[in-house]
Amino acid sequence: MKAEASGTLTPPKLAVNDKPVALVLKKGFAQIKRTWHPGDTVTLELPMPVRRIVAHPAVKDDVDKFAVERGPLVYCAEGADNDGKVLAKVPGTDVRFDVEPEKFSEHGITTVKMLPQSTGDALTLIPYCLWANRGPNEMSVWFRAKPAPPEPWAVSFCHPSDSAEACFDGLLPKNSDDHSIPRMTWWNHKGTAEWVERYFDKPTKFSAAEVYWFDDSGHGGCRVPQSWKLLYKSGNDWKPVETAGNFGVAKDKFNKVAFAPVTTTALRLEVQLQTKFSGGILEWRMKEQ
Repeated sequence: MKAEASGTLTPPKLAVNDKPVALVLKKGFAQIKRTWHPGDTVTLELPMPVRRIVAHPAVKDDVDKFAVERGPLVYCAEGADNDGKVLAKVPGTDVRFDVEPEKFSEHGITTVKMLPQSTGDALTLIPYCLWANRGPNEMSVWFRAKPAPPEPWAVSFCHPSDSAEACFDGLLPKNSDDHSIPRMTWWNHKGTAEWVERYFDKPTKFSAAEVYWFDDSGHGGCRVPQSWKLLYKSGNDWKPVETAGNFGVAKDKFNKVAFAPVTTTALRLEVQLQTKFSGGILEWRMKEQ
């Protein structure tokens, strides 16, 4: 972690019975050697500057994001203080902080107003240790310095507890009912036509694709689809790939289809779900020509 703060950080202050004592640290602990008496009081005064914290660049999920600390406290934004929405907010890099004593429930706390200097979203922050005291709502600790790039995929629908990214995360399932890895499902859509799209930064040549279906027969409502097909983007149109092979719907394996090579910036997998059942994907792989 790296802190970004303005001004000089004042050191902590230690006092016994309101009289300052030297702050001597040993293995992270402050040591006070004296003869103690009943009623002695020890006071530790900590500096409480508000500062931005950024993660190590190797933490990919936190690139272009920052957190906020006030002294030793991590702060967060909750929907309860920010019109219900915080996950999509982008404060920007140029922000200032206003510290305001306020009441949180029956407890008096200090909130922080994070205000953009130019463009961006303003947010009210509370100590992270106090979140989730006002019912279910959105919460965020890491804030975007700039808008997130568009995702390289899209789906017709995805259950909120699942992830479209799971189709392309490279994690290989043990079987079609593997719950140990992420998945993408269309639950609770049943018997419907659904789709998944994958976009590419530049035109790429493909000649095969394979899909590992999610199927939790025996204890859930997802099954392999009734049928599926693969299309590629050509201009503004979606065109089916040309193949003499079958679009397989077998469980516990990758279902591969080879086709005449196409050069495209996007592929689209369309499925028809079985009547009265939903479905999903554990992994979708493409073969470049």
